[in-house]
Amino acid sequence: MPIIKTQNGYIYKINKKNTKHKKTKFIATLFLVCMVLVVGIFYAFSKVDFTTALKLNKYLIFDKKTYFLVSVATGQTYAEASVNSTNVKLQDGAGYVYSKNGKYYLIANAYKTNDDADNVSNNIKGYDTQVVDIAFDRLIISVKFSQSQIETLKYSLNMVCRFFDKVSELILSFDRAELLDAEVRQKLQVFKESCQEDKETLSKAFQNSGENIVTYVKIFQSEAISNLSMLIVSQNLSSDMKYALVSTLASFETLQKNIKK
Repeated sequence: MPIIKTQNGYIYKINKKNTKHKKTKFIATLFLVCMVLVVGIFYAFSKVDFTTALKLNKYLIFDKKTYFLVSVATGQTYAEASVNSTNVKLQDGAGYVYSKNGKYYLIANAYKTNDDADNVSNNIKGYDTQVVDIAFDRLIISVKFSQSQIETLKYSLNMVCRFFDKVSELILSFDRAELLDAEVRQKLQVFKESCQEDKETLSKAFQNSGENIVTYVKIFQSEAISNLSMLIVSQNLSSDMKYALVSTLASFETLQKNIKK
């Protein structure tokens, strides 16, 4: 800073241009440091599993799945939709009233693909048919379970898929007269025993666990087993198998809603 002589003595003249330059340089340096920190943090998160380090492992225990229901009547209330349920059952339909988005649907049967449901819907005469999907989301949990417990939980949740595959296969064979009534009941009994063993396996794996998800899965398993018990003594096997199929899908939908609460 140069010294300047005045009438009253000497003063220092501040070089304002140089001060501005230093301020600009400081801001630029600060910005660069911030950018380096941001990039470093993103890099660290991409390379390090912080959920594992913090004991918050995330597990995919159920993947997305969608089934398709053929509805033969709709209503704004349960009573309105169920008016023709008896007639539908007499024609070997499910006659199950399914609720979705505040509307009620009288269901005839459930299918694995939209094309299958569409084909059946288009061939039903005398009803106002439509296809309604029932979609299950992925379930991801963050809990301190052992790997063995996680695998058991996954298998238990997939009971809904095994139930659908087994019962829909029996429905098809029975309706085509490929299996006799007694043969179907025998196969249902064997499947029921398998489901009971799966439930016992889940209970043993989580003897000391108080997690809500385990309770909800046990409730679903009990409902599925109860549906199988009903089928074994059914008086209208074709209709009741379809009813049990849709009922079990609805039970699993409730399980998912409870877990997400």
